[in-house]
Amino acid sequence: MFDSYLPRLYLRFIRFGGLKSAGREVGPELGGEMVLSIDHIELIVRDVDEFVEFYQKLGFEVLLRTAHHGGSAELKLPGENQPVLEIHSATGEESIGINHIAFKVANAQEAYDDVVSKGIKPERGPHLVEVTGRTNVNMRDPDGWRLQLVDADRIAPQ
Repeated sequence: MFDSYLPRLYLRFIRFGGLKSAGREVGPELGGEMVLSIDHIELIVRDVDEFVEFYQKLGFEVLLRTAHHGGSAELKLPGENQPVLEIHSATGEESIGINHIAFKVANAQEAYDDVVSKGIKPERGPHLVEVTGRTNVNMRDPDGWRLQLVDADRIAPQ
């Protein structure tokens, strides 16, 4: 199931990341240096425990388990600069699959101002998510995929 999302996920990543591929710039839509890296990818799943066990077998480490979204886990591969895989239970009308991709930015307010100045209309301006202690900006790409811009500073939930 997850494998079918990987080609689209990769295309969206290179399209919006302001990254270098084979020594050339790709994804200028969000402005080159604004996006620092992929922060996290959120998956909506039927069974969080089953997915945690699966990703642990692939070498991911559990960073955090919370009741957020009806049960969630954050996992990461060992090493520096690895994006977080955020997994949460499907609730209500949510569909199983990729919920959103979050890009790490130095400052969510400045990133918001930058994308607005470039004609991108975020769904929601900078807002603090209390459970994570981070400021996010929610928006969609031209195909309707959910994206977030999140502050680089991460305050672990208590």
